[in-house]
Amino acid sequence: MKRMISIALCLALMLSVFAVPVYAVTDEPTRMEAEAYMLLDMRSGKVLLQQNADVELEPASTTKMVTGIIIIEEMEKHPELKERTLVADAEVIKTGGTSLTFKEGEEINAWDCLNALLIASCNDCAVLFAKTISGSVPAFVERMNQKLLEIEAVIDGETVGVTHTQFMNPHGLHDEGHYTTARDLAVIAMYCMQNETFREIVGKSEYTIPKSNKWDARNIVSTNKLIADDTTQMYVYNDKITTKYDGVFGVKTGFTTPAGGCLVAACEQQREGDNASTILMSVVMKSGQLSRFADTHKLLNWGFENYYTYKPVEDGTDEGALAVKRGAVKEVGLKSSGEFYTLLPRDASTSVISLEKHTEELVQAPVAEGTKLGYIDILEGGNKIGSVDIIASGSVEKGGPLSVFGIDDATAHKVFVGIIAGFATLVIAFIAWVFWARHQTKVKKARKAARIKALKEEEARRRAMWERSYDEQRRNREE
Repeated sequence: MKRMISIALCLALMLSVFAVPVYAVTDEPTRMEAEAYMLLDMRSGKVLLQQNADVELEPASTTKMVTGIIIIEEMEKHPELKERTLVADAEVIKTGGTSLTFKEGEEINAWDCLNALLIASCNDCAVLFAKTISGSVPAFVERMNQKLLEIEAVIDGETVGVTHTQFMNPHGLHDEGHYTTARDLAVIAMYCMQNETFREIVGKSEYTIPKSNKWDARNIVSTNKLIADDTTQMYVYNDKITTKYDGVFGVKTGFTTPAGGCLVAACEQQREGDNASTILMSVVMKSGQLSRFADTHKLLNWGFENYYTYKPVEDGTDEGALAVKRGAVKEVGLKSSGEFYTLLPRDASTSVISLEKHTEELVQAPVAEGTKLGYIDILEGGNKIGSVDIIASGSVEKGGPLSVFGIDDATAHKVFVGIIAGFATLVIAFIAWVFWARHQTKVKKARKAARIKALKEEEARRRAMWERSYDEQRRNREE
């Protein structure tokens, strides 16, 4: 019995060691009016909530996301289009639904028309662009459907395309065979929001259309009440609030009676203590005209309450240095190239994220700045969720002759200077010694001459004394 208990305890211990962390989230939003919806993290494409995400429904004016991105990409290829003057004809002015109310023959700048299309959701602008770019609405619709085949985005870790969408017009008014899904709208919006111009326009709350040949200047307001409308009120559960939602910067609204209320919204928020902002995208289809905003509030609230974004790797972070063989210097600095974000449940600690750095052991010169020399693996609970390159933060030129011995150019220069200085010192010392030796020789010669002179003088003195003594003796004998 004791043995069985011991085995059971061991098994329990092993399971506790290898168990995958389970995080709690609050209950999903309730009383949603939308027939289909999706909530996802815009950075990773991770789906947080979804319902009927693959059911084909009418998209209404969210269609204009594709219309708009085609126009923008066309302007990027042909910049002159941005300044082109467009002229509304009879087909344009009879377009139904929300419109800029063109008059026949009215002229408008293409950039102003694009803003009216995406901010105020003007259907007549969609028709005007369709005819301008493709010659006719059917031809432009064909191009839209072709564009759908090119659009991709990362959803739940996989690159996916638009697979359940077909458009019959460029504006989204009711048309048999015109449909999409919440998932496809998410893919389309993720693709469009990568474009800086698209992102800039859909984030505007209003825009002024300059005076034309038919109208005075007109101020248009965004149909996305999440962006700037702090007067319209609605109920979110039991709370009466305004439609405006802090941090929303797009994307597109849509409403027709058959389609109901549709809304794709992008929102960025950062709570105190988080080291990065969280960017969420919600898609709502077949809701009410006002309920689409309430549904979006519920989705975004739930997302921000239950998840947060953590950035374990910053772009340009110092990652140490790497030894360089045969280089002008012995090592090259390293830094991270890019940043990484991961979405975590609110009750998860950042300690679940760990980093593993991998770099080359040695690199040979020359090394160009920006050369990839390693990578950082980001792991969550031991499982790899991404990686960031490690690159050279500077360049290293090939070293001089002494680099083969591991001596960098700076040290080699010092050695060379030292050798020159030593040689110069020896030369100077030798010259000084030569002068000193010559001087010593002169001194010795002078001393020798002085001694000889002194000896001669002494000999002369003695001879004189002897001669005087001899003379005295001779005189004494004569006397």
